[in-house]
Amino acid sequence: MMDWQIYLRLKLAVMCACVSLSWAQNCPSQKHAAAKFTINSHRNQTGHWISQVWLQHSPDSHTVTSPWMVEVEQNTASCKGVESVQLVATLTAPPIRAGPGYELRRGVGYYKIHTEPKTWQEARQICEQEGAHLAVINSEEESKVLQSLFAPVAAKLKVAWAFVGFHDLYNEGQYLTIFDEPLNSSGFYRWVVGQPDNWGGNDRSPGEDCGSIHTNGGLNDLTCTAKVPFICEQELW
Repeated sequence: MMDWQIYLRLKLAVMCACVSLSWAQNCPSQKHAAAKFTINSHRNQTGHWISQVWLQHSPDSHTVTSPWMVEVEQNTASCKGVESVQLVATLTAPPIRAGPGYELRRGVGYYKIHTEPKTWQEARQICEQEGAHLAVINSEEESKVLQSLFAPVAAKLKVAWAFVGFHDLYNEGQYLTIFDEPLNSSGFYRWVVGQPDNWGGNDRSPGEDCGSIHTNGGLNDLTCTAKVPFICEQELW
């Protein structure tokens, strides 16, 4: 598990015994946190179990919104006519403070440019290990921030591209961010002139399916196995 100051990961497991249609809970004493996480379940009129996940900031928490991510896995079992439901919920929150090497650009985010060239998948994993993600550009202002970070590295390494967080790995030409959201609704969709071109793509080669940024701040598609610098982003807390 990574340092909690860099990456907060909270797991809650809830066992639900459905004989009397009520919850049986045994919770250890806990310290009060700035956020409240609850799971509520009930059976509807058709007999299906409905689970709801709620994440609520306490009244005295910061008003800045944070990109909380909740994943819930549900398993069911039946033993001697007794049904049971197990819900395993994983809550991932942004880091309380930026990790080492991340630079704050006020009003935009924390960024770190990695100068050691990596493939797109390697870059994505490294960013996640740091409690961050490959940078997703949401505005012209953010594009200029990344451009300013990348320009000196590009000049030193004599490269024109750095990996960022989008791709069309699922369907050719349908570009998504690493959050599986359409790139054209991300707030920034300015391509380098002549791009994307899926250079080298044919029946035997996938071509260029991973996203990058040019030294001029525009977007480009690049071969995923190419090794270039990359930019990680941590959300503002």
